[in-house]
Amino acid sequence: MTSSSLLAAYENGDTPTLIRLLEKSALDACKSGDAVSFQKSYSQLLPLYRNGAPQKPSKTRDTIVALHLLILLSESNLASFHSDVESLPEATLASAPVQWVVQIEQGLTEGSYHDVRKLLSSPPTSEAAAAFAHHTDAMRLAIRAEIADCCSASYTSLPLVNLSTLLLLPTTKETEKYAHERGWSVRDGRVIFPKTSPSATSTTTTDAQAAAMQLDGLTTQEEEDAKSRLITQTLGYARELESIV
Repeated sequence: MTSSSLLAAYENGDTPTLIRLLEKSALDACKSGDAVSFQKSYSQLLPLYRNGAPQKPSKTRDTIVALHLLILLSESNLASFHSDVESLPEATLASAPVQWVVQIEQGLTEGSYHDVRKLLSSPPTSEAAAAFAHHTDAMRLAIRAEIADCCSASYTSLPLVNLSTLLLLPTTKETEKYAHERGWSVRDGRVIFPKTSPSATSTTTTDAQAAAMQLDGLTTQEEEDAKSRLITQTLGYARELESIV
């Protein structure tokens, strides 16, 4: 997209072409991970969507609105997220891409990180999948970091295999690498967390170990449910510690 083509569309009052050019610019920016350029295009699109867009929103419009909301989530800008969601037209709010982001926000609010990760792995459309890729990857890393923080706050140590389940990492080798990146020690198949609070006890480690061992022999769906319960239990315990401290 060139400035001259944008200017020509603007001077000719060609709103559909102007929207199409700005939407292409926004999608290209998002695919390259340029959130600043995306938001610049989005700020230009917003008044056109509100005042000059066709009666029936395009699928691209729904995707771009959802991208804007996803970026707000990735920046933890919840106040703007909720304000923007409330201002959306009913048809846009009900669209698959926007509802997908709304469900992600609900999962984050409830601490259902396992459900959020499943949502991030299944965007509602192929167009959304390509456009959302950069920001969904960033959110996955942020969610893993949040779970890791909760684990280190809650436990003195955990078996490596159990921590793999909690962090939703596919192999213990990747978990061991992640542990070293976090500055955790790994000895005899266990991850040792730095001592930051006397509240983290060996009893909690045993409880988590027992819960994770229950994954053995389960069906795929039962295993997914058990992982979700285990993560929720860990996060809930960490939040209890935070409220005590």
